[in-house]
Amino acid sequence: MIIDIEIKENSMRILYVVDSTRFGGVEKFIINLAEEVQRTNRKDIFVTRESKLSEKLIRIGVDVRIINFEDIFRKIVELTKILREDIDLIVAHRWNAIITSIIANRHTKIPVISVVHSLYQPGTRWEQETTQGVYDIPQLIQNSCVKIIAVSKAVANALIEAGIDRKKITIIYNGTKETGYKKKKRINAFFTIGFVGSISHEKGPDLFFNVIRNLPPLLYNNIRIVFVGSGPMQEEIEKKIKNLKVEYKFYGFLENPYEIMSQFDIMMVTSRQEGFPMAVLEAMSMEIPILAFAIPSLCEVLDDDITGKLIFDSEIEDVGEKIEDLYQHPSKLEKMGKQARKKWEEKYQWEICMKKHMETYELIYKTLS
Repeated sequence: MIIDIEIKENSMRILYVVDSTRFGGVEKFIINLAEEVQRTNRKDIFVTRESKLSEKLIRIGVDVRIINFEDIFRKIVELTKILREDIDLIVAHRWNAIITSIIANRHTKIPVISVVHSLYQPGTRWEQETTQGVYDIPQLIQNSCVKIIAVSKAVANALIEAGIDRKKITIIYNGTKETGYKKKKRINAFFTIGFVGSISHEKGPDLFFNVIRNLPPLLYNNIRIVFVGSGPMQEEIEKKIKNLKVEYKFYGFLENPYEIMSQFDIMMVTSRQEGFPMAVLEAMSMEIPILAFAIPSLCEVLDDDITGKLIFDSEIEDVGEKIEDLYQHPSKLEKMGKQARKKWEEKYQWEICMKKHMETYELIYKTLS
């Protein structure tokens, strides 16, 4: 499936603002975007902090401006100076960047689009540090952004519950590029269960561990656990897994995890919350079936018993049986993987996502010009 992305070389000039403290799904989105900007010779600007993202953007060859997001006043002053250039549209990713863009833009009045990748939760540390308690965040975004792009219905619903007018919100699902890998057939007796993501509370590595600990005896002696990622809970989880005396491997953060992921029989997602997980989309593109806790965003992307298996609250005690069923029926696994790939091709390719973003930007630019 080939989708043409039309990014006009001589149309509007966009300032992309993203506060990157780690390299995750948002950063992959920005890298894919930067490659399109470079390919079409656009003059867009990317603003971020000094980070792995900024290094990658510089290597791609786009115009990168580094500002100090740590200092609440300095970041606004630095961004305000950049906004005095010939900018037609601001597109901000991540909450800190969105709020900083809005405040810095109070005199230049350039149209602002916010792209919201995560669920809005009032009272978080970034909110207190960025606004000093002066601003009501939902009201500020409501009054200051011409459009709010939510990456899932779950993210949109959280914004609406916070008081933002649903008419300002457009849902554009994330998309991913081809990884260049496909799920490999099992070459040994071990059934590999993979975890991909930050090893932190919101991703639920402790819940992952609880599932593994309670697997049926038949499966317990035939599994291999693979963690791809790092985070504050890594040492704790690794110690617990080691005590189980199962085959396991922690790879830490990998820029290219796809060779390792291709060895997964299933990927298990035990997140407590997600905006719209890129790792799940990448796994689907590789024909890897997903076993996931049934949080709202994962219920959007996965079809139960078709592209994977959803674990609802009432079924937590039966997760081991679900995994055992997949272990004993490899043909079912293979069918799920192919259905997952099919859905990715139809809805979650990068080209589909990018085309919708650019159409939204162009429409707003033309409407306000």
